[in-house]
Amino acid sequence: MNKPNLKGVTPENTVGILMLVIALINAVLQMFGYHTLPFKESDVSETVSAVFLILTTLYNMYKNRNFTTASQKAQEITNAIKSGELLISDVDNILSNCKNRNHSIQKGGTSL
Repeated sequence: MNKPNLKGVTPENTVGILMLVIALINAVLQMFGYHTLPFKESDVSETVSAVFLILTTLYNMYKNRNFTTASQKAQEITNAIKSGELLISDVDNILSNCKNRNHSIQKGGTSL
């Protein structure tokens, strides 16, 4: 299992995860009868809580949350491709070279 790399976590990722945690806590409190939102009618409070939970869950599913070093590096590569700094063919060549080198090492050959 990959360990989280908290140095590379952006403020946007942190806020998104915190909103999701708040929404989950709010939903659990609602299930136990604690109305955390300042509404008198429980139907309105439960509806707002459910909408908040659904929206934060969908938003966090949509966003790419990069918490591991590998995922953060992959995001850097993706950003470089999108900005035109790196071509997809360059990435394909790098991956091909890595696969060939690993295959050679596994067969007992030497790598360059």
